[in-house]
Parts: sequence; structure tokens; C-alpha cells
Amino acid sequence: MREKIYDTTAHPAAAPVQRDLLFVASNWTSPSFDIWEEESGDHFYNRLVQRRALIVGSSFASRMGDQQTSKILKTAADALSGTIGSFWDVQRNLIMYENGPVLYNKTSYIDVAVVLGVLHGYAGDGIFGYTDDRVLATAHQIATSFIPVYGVANTTHDSNGAVLGIPVG
Repeated sequence: MREKIYDTTAHPAAAPVQRDLLFVASNWTSPSFDIWEEESGDHFYNRLVQRRALIVGSSFASRMGDQQTSKILKTAADALSGTIGSFWDVQRNLIMYENGPVLYNKTSYIDVAVVLGVLHGYAGDGIFGYTDDRVLATAHQIATSFIPVYGVANTTHDSNGAVLGIPVG
């Protein structure tokens, strides 16, 4: 079974895991499309999810007895980790969802893709985790940005008096 899911050398047409992980390790620096498939660029969501894939993949490769691939994946994950902080904009107190020219045509620098990136890409190692002050500041801005736009966002209690959360879309 190992060969059929992992060993690209022995089963190049049928073993996607190793091949796909090595692709991520070799291409994470290239622009990619955002989660909404609208814009090509360097996206926080993609980088964080790629980072998690490389970290988990390195561990998996090691368990498969493939130390060479494990090392390649770990090296790529370390390099990617060194860039992920560039998405933090201290002036805006916000994790930018994208680095590059896409932002120049936007009216807002916020996107729920950042929160989704943390939910899908957090590797459990403290880098952009759920309680990171930068993540919380960004989530707060995303949530409160809807209050002046949609009247329903100002409804704080339901008909039974239970507290309602802020709708986010």
C-alpha cells in the first residue's frame, strides 16, 4: 500500500503524495491563485497551508523511511516560515491576505481568507496560531467591518434575548 500512495519512483502514475509534496517544496515561492481563484500573487492562505503540508509531509516522509524527502520538505518549510511574517502590516494592525500588486486595486485590505488560512494551515507550533495577537487583531477587524455595512450585524440578541455573534462573510 505504501508504494501506491507514496513512492513516486516505483509508481510514478499512481503515487501522488510524495510527488505533490515535492512540487510544493519546489514551487511555494511562485505566485499562485488565491482561495477564491480570482487573483494570482503571494497569498497568506496559500503560504500557511503550504507550510503545514510541508511540515506534516516531512514527518510523514520520515515515517515512510524516506529521510531524503523528509529533509527536502523540512528545508522548504523552514524557508517558507521565514517569509510568512511579511504578511503582517504593523501600520494597519492586520495580516494582509496578499503581498503584491493585487492589493493596489482593492478598497479593503481585509479578507476572511486570513482566518481560513489559520484554521486550515496552523501547524500547532505557535506560528500564526489561533491565539496569536496578529491573528486576533485581524479577525477583529474582519468581524467589525460588517457592522456599519449590514444592519443585521447590529442585531446583538435574538428574540429570546440570547446573544448573537457578528455575521461574517
